[in-house]
Amino acid sequence: MTATFAVPARADVPVEETWALETIFPDDAAWETAYDAVDARLSEFATFRGHIAEGAEILLGALQLADELDELSGKVAMYAGLHRAEDATNTRYGEMADRADGLGSRLEAATAFIQPEVAALPAATVTAWLTEEPGLATYRVAIERITRRRTHIRSTEIEELLAHAAEMADASEVTQGVLEDGELPLGVIQDEAGLPVRLAQGNLQRYLDSADRRVRQEAWESSADGYLAFRNTFAATLAGAVKRDVFYARARGYRSSLAAALDVDNIDPAVFHNLLDTVWRNFPVWHRYFRVRRLLLGLPAGDHHVYDLEAPLADTISFPWQRGVETILASLAPLGDAYVNEVRRGMAEDYSETLNDSRSTIMEDMTRAFGRAHEGGDDDDQAQ
Repeated sequence: MTATFAVPARADVPVEETWALETIFPDDAAWETAYDAVDARLSEFATFRGHIAEGAEILLGALQLADELDELSGKVAMYAGLHRAEDATNTRYGEMADRADGLGSRLEAATAFIQPEVAALPAATVTAWLTEEPGLATYRVAIERITRRRTHIRSTEIEELLAHAAEMADASEVTQGVLEDGELPLGVIQDEAGLPVRLAQGNLQRYLDSADRRVRQEAWESSADGYLAFRNTFAATLAGAVKRDVFYARARGYRSSLAAALDVDNIDPAVFHNLLDTVWRNFPVWHRYFRVRRLLLGLPAGDHHVYDLEAPLADTISFPWQRGVETILASLAPLGDAYVNEVRRGMAEDYSETLNDSRSTIMEDMTRAFGRAHEGGDDDDQAQ
């Protein structure tokens, strides 16, 4: 029998085709050093706690310390998280990623006093400080977001408790990710040439998008069977995530978890509901669109299924990985040379994996490079 093709294990992929996580930390020992450094410096926030109202320079110092440790903590989390993404069943990096999550929760708890103390400031004081202290200009959006949401910000003690609860509250989501990315069997199908292929998260979309309808159908049915076999587990993890969102909404005094989620970006729930209403009113347009797709695919009436929704309507164009990178970089040209060059550097330094059985795709790899380009440019985290 012909051997079944599967996406190779990462250990079997040439090193030049894998991302270079040593650009974050040279090795696990350096990661441990950074982890310990963040953990040891959390006590420095005691200098600022309870003193924000004393002056703009105190607030600035607290925000700058939070930024510094947040950046290093983010690198700790990224290094461990990307290693776990290489193989979701790797217990060593799974444990490191869990520790990084715990460190992030402790950092949030240590900085929990900032929002309540800023929210308690008179509006006139905030306005004056933003004018008088040039360093606060970097944090203007974050500070204004805090003042806008002041009615939903709790006391320092409660904010600290909510921060400590985050790691526990995310357990359902973490469980879902480990199951889906590392342990969920998606089955074996025959590819366009009739050769057996073992489906994985890293190659599934390629077969769902196949121009061969048989391949699309087999890929969809096989993967759907995999998910259905664990439907009760997925339902339980979803229920856990819903309960988490409801808990946080109630803790902050929102009428619903929807309102809580939208308020982060200052979106009125009416906008969300108007969007849904608009989609419902225009369903006939979608029906016409799917009818046209069915005709272009040459399918008879009543024979248009879910696995046909992403079928290509034109010939698929294949080109090398590097050409894909250059195409995306060209699309970023309007953002300026500095931005494009930073993303290019990230890709050149192996911020990507060309082949892996995880969920990583070129767009996700480019997203990591985009994050590199944005590094140091977003200080809204303390307002979340």
